[in-house]
Amino acid sequence: MEELVGTYTHTRYRDEEQDFLVGFLESNDTVTGPANPLPEPGMTYRFFGMWKTSPKYGKQFKFVVFTSHEPHSRQAVCLYLEKMCKGTGLGKVAAMKLWDKYQSEAVAVLRLQPKRAAEECGLDWSKCQEAADLLAKDAKREHTMVELVGLFSGRGFPAGTISACMDRWGSRGPGLIQRDPYLLLTNRIPGAGFSRCDALYQSQGHDLGRMKRQVICGWHHIDTKSNGDT
Repeated sequence: MEELVGTYTHTRYRDEEQDFLVGFLESNDTVTGPANPLPEPGMTYRFFGMWKTSPKYGKQFKFVVFTSHEPHSRQAVCLYLEKMCKGTGLGKVAAMKLWDKYQSEAVAVLRLQPKRAAEECGLDWSKCQEAADLLAKDAKREHTMVELVGLFSGRGFPAGTISACMDRWGSRGPGLIQRDPYLLLTNRIPGAGFSRCDALYQSQGHDLGRMKRQVICGWHHIDTKSNGDT
């Protein structure tokens, strides 16, 4: 699976029934994929998927998941700060002050040094601390998604598997799944059937004779039989 980072500009087509969109990035690249949630124009995202060439539409990046990404341009940084700090009391004016002071490092300074940002930009310290916590949470989410994409890539898991894992375990997901891939199966995570989980289990170098694996293998055999044999 490849990744593409870019600032989203607009949606050309959206099919709500099929949960699908066709959109454009600032770089003029076309992205297609799940429309829930809908990317916001002006925001910078990290898309995970594959480049495909259509005879009719040309080269497109078909993504399966995407996450917000720390931007670098003035407009993108200010918009990102406004969106991520919503509810903290830091709005457009604060975002512009942070940009004027730190330029493309504004997000990193606020996330890692909220007290410094408050003092040097004349902002409320408690609001900066609250914003820093939200930014740290978003950064952790991006890191978690990257780990899950790497873990599932090329193994047949659908996009919904990543989203479900993040909802179920949050940042603990990658570590838990690496230690015991069968958690995907026992927790009924979408797209996580026995064959995929067992292949992931083996790829992690786990003990093939482990009792849990034998039990789950037997359960899978019974669960998939439809001839009434018990």
